[in-house]
Amino acid sequence: MRLNNPLDCALPQPGTPEAIELGCTCRVIGHDVKLEEAAPPACCRPPMRIAPSTAPPPSSRSMNSKWRHPHFHLGLIVLIALAAFFLIRMRAAGGATVAETNISEGHRLAQAWCEGCHVIGPQLLDIVGEPPSFQAVANQPGMTPLALKVFLRTSHRNMPNIVVSPAQAEALASYILSLKAR
Repeated sequence: MRLNNPLDCALPQPGTPEAIELGCTCRVIGHDVKLEEAAPPACCRPPMRIAPSTAPPPSSRSMNSKWRHPHFHLGLIVLIALAAFFLIRMRAAGGATVAETNISEGHRLAQAWCEGCHVIGPQLLDIVGEPPSFQAVANQPGMTPLALKVFLRTSHRNMPNIVVSPAQAEALASYILSLKAR
């Protein structure tokens, strides 16, 4: 009586040419012994078949598929938009650069705060006894933006005590140094 074991039904009888071809060297006569729990000896088990891989080999098409992914295109569009934004940001309205905008802001501040005492525009000659013109300040040897910003942020004896923010000091220094004789 044969067992209804799926492994058992595929096995040839021990000692037959089919069993020897499979590598079975056992001489057990009864693979069909009434051992309900027992499995056939390891040498009599059929060889395991490994299913072939279903994944296609990498090809140039599959390697380039990342370039066709919609998220890649969206990311590329966002990157281009950010680059364009920053390039446009470098130019202020009306085609003026950020430095030119800073200079015009400094001119506006100089008109509001400094014009009562200083000549804020270009001037040919300085008047003795009067506060120096902005052009004369800009033409002093060693005058740098940092020196002007420090000067503008500290109080002085013959000047009103105006509180100047760092951005305003930067704008005023840019305007004053734009008057420097070239």
